[in-house]
Amino acid sequence: MLILIDDANLRNIEELYEKYPYDGVQIAKDIHTMGKAAGYEAEILGASFKNSQQILEMGKFGIGSVTVNSDTLKTLAFNQVAENAVQDFIHDFEGCCGAGKTMLDF
Repeated sequence: MLILIDDANLRNIEELYEKYPYDGVQIAKDIHTMGKAAGYEAEILGASFKNSQQILEMGKFGIGSVTVNSDTLKTLAFNQVAENAVQDFIHDFEGCCGAGKTMLDF
């Protein structure tokens, strides 16, 4: 699906956003819902999301592919919550299986 806005009075992208405000997350979700409802066997690729919350929202809704910049990807991959979860898992696993053990040991 390609959506074009033809407005000769717009001079730059900022004017476009002011005149036609949008929520990119909601648009991607709406397109996903419409495609599924119509029976299309297509996947939605969310493009140019700028923060980790937008990306998480896409994943929760079932949109599994997005384009992001490297800084945003780093905030998803390397955050304190994830690090704490990994440390908790290691602690619990070692409590059950022994210190220094991994799944390769079994």
